[in-house]
This record gives sequence, structure tokens and C-alpha cells, in this order.
Amino acid sequence: MERLKKIIEENRKKILIILGILIVLTGGITYAYYSVGDKQEGYNTIISGCLSITITEESDAINLDRVKPVTIEEGLNKEPYTKTIKNNCSESAPYQVSLESIDKVETTMGIENIHVSLEDVNGRRITERLDRLEETLISNENAYDARKIYNGALEGKEETSFKFRMWLDYDATKESAANKTYKSKIVISAKDNINKDDEIIKIRYEELESEKWNNEWYKSYITKVTITDRKDEQIKAKYCVGTEKCEPNKEVEVENNSFEYEYENGINILCTEASDSKGNRSEVVCNSIIKVDSTTPATSVSVASSTVGSNGWYKALSLKVEGTNNISGISSIK
Repeated sequence: MERLKKIIEENRKKILIILGILIVLTGGITYAYYSVGDKQEGYNTIISGCLSITITEESDAINLDRVKPVTIEEGLNKEPYTKTIKNNCSESAPYQVSLESIDKVETTMGIENIHVSLEDVNGRRITERLDRLEETLISNENAYDARKIYNGALEGKEETSFKFRMWLDYDATKESAANKTYKSKIVISAKDNINKDDEIIKIRYEELESEKWNNEWYKSYITKVTITDRKDEQIKAKYCVGTEKCEPNKEVEVENNSFEYEYENGINILCTEASDSKGNRSEVVCNSIIKVDSTTPATSVSVASSTVGSNGWYKALSLKVEGTNNISGISSIK
């Protein structure tokens, strides 16, 4: 007990803000969620040394009433609980987002019945059953379990937002969840001994086949998009092509964790987003600018000036040669 109090006291110094969400499940085979806490007015600013992070609440606390176990897809469509954090200092600030289970009693529901998801401003999403997340240090005196959802870092003056969702896992049974209670708190903590988490889903581009033109232009270009997922093998992907970063909206078939794309004429950027069956999603990752022009330049010749002689001859004749290409333009005429 003394050791636990010491750990809590040491970590209390690092805690920036604790956001309380109470979830209660009651009533026979009916599952009902209730939450405490209203929409926050103003800001929470906690300062520790140079580190200063402001947390603002942009939505009401999670309030789900009379719900049942749902699939991952259904859970991800639920209304999120949104938080914005800002680093007000000029130095980088590592932080951790975790969920602590609190107030354990005889009728407390097991954490294996709870599914959570955290999504950032770039669309990157982490989704997992609570008991499968990595354990972390407890910061609340009344907590009995703490699970890390995400380790990140804010650069100086940087701001970011999160969308948090929680639901009753699809495999929860009447025996394991009905008439039982689960209480938890989201904890955002400042820690100087953590590293930012690796991406669950990574997207990589490589040149597969190309024919070089000149001045950074290609006659043709095919890229290979490779997607790796360290938690799932069932991968889906979407892409878009534009003159700048765009929002992927075209589904593409992924075979052997990759797909190929042949660029059309023009100056284009290919952007890809990937997701898996477990609810994880990558941020939008874009390739570098690719310039393709498969058309053949055209030339035209006209008389610029002339002095007519006799018998069909010219005393002087000046010709004008013009080249046209509506895509890459003309660099030289020989």
C-alpha cells in the first residue's frame, strides 16, 4: 500500500488534467451508459516547469443511454468526446493519453468488455479492447488499472485535438456485463521519459516503373504503394490524386499489402489512407510531386518576313518555327 501511494504521489506531479467519465451498466439484459460531467467552460491550464499545456473541452461528456454490445464499425460511428491540448512553451512536450479504471467493487465489469478508440486531427485512429492495451502507471488513488492508449509529443506552441469513443464490446455477454458497473477516467499526463508511439499502419511509396523525359518530367510513371499493419492483416485503402494534398475518396483493392498506380498527364500528388478490420486507421500519407507528359510536342512553321525576287525565288526569307505542348511546355527547339 505504501509503495502504491508513493507511485501515485510521484505521478501526480506529472498529471496535467484528469477528465472524468462515469459509465454505469444496469438492468437485466439491458445495457445502459450514464456519464457525469458537463461541457467545460473556459480552459484548464496546468504548468510544470517549462511545460505548459492548455486543455479545452469541445463537446459534452460521453452520454450513451440504453445501448447494447456493438460491433467496431458501429462503435466508431458513435458521438465522440473531444479534447484539445496545446503546448504553450517553446520546447517539445511529450505526453500520454491513458484510461484508468476506478472504484472497483464486487459488481464491477471486467475491462475485457470495454472497447475504446482515440482519433487525432490527422485522421490517425487507434482502436482496441481495453484489456489488450499496454498497462501504465496509475495516477488516481481510487484506480485499480491503467491502460496506455497513446504516447505523443507536442512541439513548441503546437496544438492538437483528440476524439475519444467508448462502447460495450460486441462479445460482451449477459453474464459478464449485465447488472454490472464500470467506471473510468481519461488521463492526459506529461511525461519526460516516454517516446512517441510507432504508427500502427505505415504507408510507403516507391517507384515501380518509369520513363524519364526531361526537366523532372516523365513520359510515364508507375508507383507502388506498400501498406504495413502491425496489428491486422485485413487492410483497406483509399486514394486521391490532386495538385496538392487531398482527402482520399476512391477505394482501391489491396493485394499482398500493396497496390499500383499509374499517373496520368499533369503535375499530380497521390495521397493514400489505410484502415484495418480492428478499427485502426492511418493518417493521410502523400507521395512527392510527379510530373507526367506522354504527349508528343507539335511544331509549326510560318513566314516571319520575306523579300520577293523573280521566278519564284526570294531575295530574303525569314521563317518562324513554333513548338507547342499544353502540359509540360517547350524547353528547346533544335
